[in-house]
Amino acid sequence: MTPKALAEARKRVLAEKGNVTGKVSDISRFIAFGLLAVFYTIESGDGSFAKALQSQALFVYLIGVLASISILFDYLQYFCGVKIVERALKDPLYEYDDKSVWYWGRQNLFEAKQYLVLTSSALLVFVIGLAFFAKAAAQSL
Repeated sequence: MTPKALAEARKRVLAEKGNVTGKVSDISRFIAFGLLAVFYTIESGDGSFAKALQSQALFVYLIGVLASISILFDYLQYFCGVKIVERALKDPLYEYDDKSVWYWGRQNLFEAKQYLVLTSSALLVFVIGLAFFAKAAAQSL
């Protein structure tokens, strides 16, 4: 492959990476806000299923806390991104400083918010499963 073809291939791969990571960020953010809405609904609900979910208060609050932290990390990731761009614009070669705390923060916050959303979502499935089986067991007695 010629150097020009390699440069074009790299450009396409980087563009796709940007597209995918942007989508992942958006989806993580939407899920986190959805989890907060579910948390609020559970906490404010007064139906029998809401009460069953509320009996798992530790897990329910953990869902809300993890989703909230994920939203905070989402914001901080973009804050770090702004700082990285500001630094790159001051560099004569317009390169990112991949040794800076801002670069490290952006990369790690991006990953951490995904893990938080994944954990919070899994907890929600667990809590709903517990409540469902508890309700089913109570009805069969």
